[in-house]
Amino acid sequence: MGRSAVEAFDPQRLREARERAGLTQRDIAVRLLEADLAAKGRDPSSLTGEAWAKAVETERIRVIDYEQGTHAPRAVLLRRLAEALGVDAFELFAEGTPRTLVTLRSRLGLNQADVAAHLTVGRAFYARVEQGRASMRNAADQQALAAVLKISIDEVRTLTSATTPPDA
Repeated sequence: MGRSAVEAFDPQRLREARERAGLTQRDIAVRLLEADLAAKGRDPSSLTGEAWAKAVETERIRVIDYEQGTHAPRAVLLRRLAEALGVDAFELFAEGTPRTLVTLRSRLGLNQADVAAHLTVGRAFYARVEQGRASMRNAADQQALAAVLKISIDEVRTLTSATTPPDA
């Protein structure tokens, strides 16, 4: 999935979560901007006056686009939206979205390379595991994956058993 949008994202659930939290689109925009600046090691006070207002407005428009379904956030932005709202990212997924390696990874704002960096396998092999085209049998990798995705080892074992033939 990398830099692509999170397919399970549900615009209506974002709007509902924001309204439940009693926040405006601008409130979320400010929180997203502050998180983005912090991730870059910048102090929010480094933007002042017009630059701050313009940056907040840009983020507010992005929130509107997400709520209207014009765009869907990438995994890292989904995580930041969830943090800004104080909810688990699964609450921003379409109702009934299954717990898969992809959705569990996306909810944490990770891409395949981020996950594979903690394993003894490369990104390409991990992608095949996510697709159900390869099994992950290495116990150390299973433990590492459980830690990275913040799930039980039993769930990892279930999710990393190949479900489709390798040639599929």
